[in-house]
Amino acid sequence: MSHEIRTPMNAVIGMTGLLLDSRLTGEQRDYVETIRSSGDALLTLLNDILDFSKIESKRLELESAPFSLTTCVEEALDLVAPRAALKNLEVTYEVEDGLPWGLVGDMSRLRQVLVNLLTNGVKFTEYGVVVVDVKKASQVGGEGDGDIENRVSKMARRIQEPKSKSGPADKNRKSNVRLNFR
Repeated sequence: MSHEIRTPMNAVIGMTGLLLDSRLTGEQRDYVETIRSSGDALLTLLNDILDFSKIESKRLELESAPFSLTTCVEEALDLVAPRAALKNLEVTYEVEDGLPWGLVGDMSRLRQVLVNLLTNGVKFTEYGVVVVDVKKASQVGGEGDGDIENRVSKMARRIQEPKSKSGPADKNRKSNVRLNFR
């Protein structure tokens, strides 16, 4: 079932890429870019729904392949950077010295989690910067390895906690969200 849904959507996105490589007027380019970004958003939604159904049926399989941690984080940032730029937000990351650059795991799932959290960080941040802060587990709050679900839940709560600026009018505006991954 997943191929029947994803394949046409990938074709639409691929064709918009070809269109963007051709000669277009400014207005046509805007239309095609809108189609492309809407297609990307729809594909992400479809993938999330399909993944959720796999999780529910206990059929989600994680890959175990070597990947670069920084590449994973940078690709996630690249996906949310356009949305952040529309709000004049900066998105960046910091990786603690001494962490391994090469990991073994499911890079696409990790990137998916990062994109979801970053998207929320951008959504709930009015001004400032959204930072992905990657550290060893034992150095963040002394919690040790712990349970990934609890840590992701805590990060999600941190994103949604309002940070006030100076006065009562600003009390619901948020700035400078930092996502700690350990």
